[in-house]
Amino acid sequence: MAEPRRVVAPRPADAPDGVGTIVVSRSAASLTYLDPGGSAVFTTYVSLGRAGVDTPEGEYGTMGKYRFDTMTSTSVADADHAYFLPNVPFVQYYRDGGYAIHSTYWHDHFGLVESQGCINVTWSDGAYLFNLTQPVVADGDVARWAIGELVSTPVLIQP
Repeated sequence: MAEPRRVVAPRPADAPDGVGTIVVSRSAASLTYLDPGGSAVFTTYVSLGRAGVDTPEGEYGTMGKYRFDTMTSTSVADADHAYFLPNVPFVQYYRDGGYAIHSTYWHDHFGLVESQGCINVTWSDGAYLFNLTQPVVADGDVARWAIGELVSTPVLIQP
């Protein structure tokens, strides 16, 4: 495969200072992490939602992060098949309804559509990205939500 296409976008006007930005391109099936100054430092292929369970376009934030979480078809609206996935690694929820950026252990179809609307990355890319974004999950903790004074990393999902 060719190198994934970097996609750069302006930071949201209300983005917190000192925080990077995640830009996802649905057409390029890529994710680019921009540092707080807006420079692209990391790009990878992703797997996005299939027809009927599309990955939603829009502006979001990493509102909740889990080192690992269980994902099931009973916790999302309109799942197109039943599934139960324990210990999904490096989960970063960005929208209500179970939408997240996360690593996968059940497929390696990056650059293709495969998910139930989530943004799937490799295990190593998920670990790397998890450590770049806000809120920070402290050593020894499993999860952290961007509540109160805690900030989230902007996630921009483009056509």
